[in-house]
Amino acid sequence: MADLTQAELMELYKKRPSDKAVVEAFDALKKLLTERDFNAAATLIDGTCIHYGDQMVNLVRLEDLSYSTEELEAIDPFTKLVMALFWGTHLSGVVPELVPRFMFCLMLSHSPFLTMVLKKWELGAFSGVTSAQCYSYKCRYDDSGEDKKIYVYVGKDGLPRFDLMDLFIHAYQILELYVEDQFGGDDEAFIRHYIEHSGYEYDPKAVQKMKSKYASARNG
Repeated sequence: MADLTQAELMELYKKRPSDKAVVEAFDALKKLLTERDFNAAATLIDGTCIHYGDQMVNLVRLEDLSYSTEELEAIDPFTKLVMALFWGTHLSGVVPELVPRFMFCLMLSHSPFLTMVLKKWELGAFSGVTSAQCYSYKCRYDDSGEDKKIYVYVGKDGLPRFDLMDLFIHAYQILELYVEDQFGGDDEAFIRHYIEHSGYEYDPKAVQKMKSKYASARNG
C-alpha cells in the first residue's frame, strides 16, 4: 500500500478521536464481547478481522472451495470448531444470514479463553497512523510487559472501531497449546468436549456430510 501524503497524514491527525473516547469505546467493546452481545459488538470492529470473518462465512457456506480434502482435515483446531458449530449444531440455521462482522464476533466468543484474554488486553498510548488510514495504539496483552498494537478506524460518524485480529490470534495461540496439553493434539476430542460443555446438541455425521458436500462441490 502506498505511503500517505503529507496532506492525508494531516487530515488523519485532525480527525483522530480523543484518547478518552478510544479507551471508552474499547472497554465497551470488551464488555459486549464478554456478554456475548454480538450484534452490538459487530458495530465496533473493522479492518482485517472483517476480511477474516468474510473468509469464514464463505467457508461454511461452501463458497470458498480452495481447500483440498487433505487440507480441510489438517486445518487448525479453531477453524475445525467453527465448521463443527455451523455444520453440526443448531447454528447451521443461521448460516444463510451470516455477515462477516457478526461472524468474527461469534467466532471470537467461542474461544474458551476469550474472557481471560480480554481481561489482559488494555489499550495504551497512541503510537501513530498507518498507510491503511487508521490509528495505531499500543496494547498490553500479557504479564510479560510486551506490547502489541491495536488498529483503530474512524468512520464517517466519528466513532472508533477496532481491528481485533491480533487479539484473535492471541486467543487462538492459547487454544492450540490447550488442545495439545489437554487432548494430546486431538482436535476432534477437543471439539466434542467443547460443544458438549456449551450445551449444544452435536451431530458429527452432519459435519461429515457437509465435508463430503464440500468435496463434491470442489470437484464438480
